[in-house]
Amino acid sequence: MAQYPKGEPLIPVYPELEDKGSFSMIMVPDPQCYVKFEANQPLFDLQTAWIAQNIKRLNIKAALFTGDMVEQNNKLISAPLPNDYNGDQTSRQQWEAISRGLSRLDNRLPYIACQGNHDLGYIAAEYRYSMMPNYIYPERNSTFAKTLVSTGTNYEGIHTMENSAYEFHDEAWGDLLIISFEFAPRDEALDWARQLIESERFKNHKVIILTHSFLATNGDRIVEEGYKLTPRNWARMGKIDLSIQEYQDGVVRSYRKSSQDS
Repeated sequence: MAQYPKGEPLIPVYPELEDKGSFSMIMVPDPQCYVKFEANQPLFDLQTAWIAQNIKRLNIKAALFTGDMVEQNNKLISAPLPNDYNGDQTSRQQWEAISRGLSRLDNRLPYIACQGNHDLGYIAAEYRYSMMPNYIYPERNSTFAKTLVSTGTNYEGIHTMENSAYEFHDEAWGDLLIISFEFAPRDEALDWARQLIESERFKNHKVIILTHSFLATNGDRIVEEGYKLTPRNWARMGKIDLSIQEYQDGVVRSYRKSSQDS
């Protein structure tokens, strides 16, 4: 019988860091397809269980979710909308499946979830109401007390984690500030972020933004996507060192690193 580390499950590969002094942040794109069908929900549980299992092994500092946590944000019936492939779960059942998966990380690891177009409105971004704050909030995970440093207001002027900022420290990377955004951030959200970035406390931090969509596949910034929301004006952000987003057009996940964004 194959040998495997004591106290760990038997799995095909035990991941290891090439550099023992480095760290990881795990990116999880768009869980919506796992939670919209009841039969697929255990797949999301497996993902968060894998992350939890490897926190120490991979020196994981955080899990980053790129939005579209659910397929529909406010659907009260189980029938698929708008198409037959859109699942068999109500929105509440989908959000509860997300919450169950995230519970594996509660009090063990910070998770940062930006908002996707499917996470607000009725089906997809018809308006800005989101159920996300009912399921992702500071008190459920004690690790937020050490990492969550600021929250912005949502469209109602209420502080939630829809716009939120997190601080991390690393000997090699230095000080990091991760800012997570609502979908299609309003000018108010971008101004809040810029004030944070330019503040005395964070002006020398490396800035990472976590957002559902930032760059198109050709490298241009996305300004408008056809949803009934205010177009974003990323130039208001100022400095950005790295952006992390979901895939665009089903082709790539885009990353961008720059010393000064304009």
